[in-house]
Amino acid sequence: MHERRLHPRQRLDARVRLYHPVHGTLDGRIRDLSGGGMFVTLERVPDIHPGNGDGRFLCKPMNMDALFDMACIRLTEDGLALAFLEQLDSSATLH
Repeated sequence: MHERRLHPRQRLDARVRLYHPVHGTLDGRIRDLSGGGMFVTLERVPDIHPGNGDGRFLCKPMNMDALFDMACIRLTEDGLALAFLEQLDSSATLH
């Protein structure tokens, strides 16, 4: 099968916190990371629908002073595939 990813993935195990205006704060772990995004495993996967506007998150890795604006592009039973939209500075307001 031909690889369709634009960015190679790196396996990673790092804690992350996601912020969503409806679903609140979700704690998870980054399973893999690439230049285009990450896959975050969650104990409770929110009922969102990628592509209809409710899949935007702010993402804060627990050991970094940075926030990333991300969009959910795929949903599985154990987590979310998130794509980077842009990097935000640490003074961004969390909703």
